[in-house]
Amino acid sequence: MAEFVKFINAKNVALKDDRSFGGEIVILPLKPDTNINEVILLVVSDLMKFLSQSTGKMYSKYPIAFSGGYRVGEAGRSAYSLKVLPISNRIVIQPIGLLESSEFLRRYVQRIRKMAASESGE
Repeated sequence: MAEFVKFINAKNVALKDDRSFGGEIVILPLKPDTNINEVILLVVSDLMKFLSQSTGKMYSKYPIAFSGGYRVGEAGRSAYSLKVLPISNRIVIQPIGLLESSEFLRRYVQRIRKMAASESGE
């Protein structure tokens, strides 16, 4: 079970087509009074694990200067990665370049919702 799920407003987790970010993004709204700097590291770790299990490849995190965010990607392939950014009271996951499929984003949103439902006992 991912620890960060208890800090996420799971009912409002969304995959959204947002042209200001260049296409589809995942939005993880946080519950009130949540420290975004602690939760973002938990989200990054879970995203790396999810991608590794989905693709069979190893993923690493790289800090993004001045944003408080991270880039998650395969070593040496910065053109194909994801940005995980703290924006206001939410965490945004934005693809950089083309991933193997945008299906990974949809599956990640579904995974978060399932984890939140099992944690709340629904």
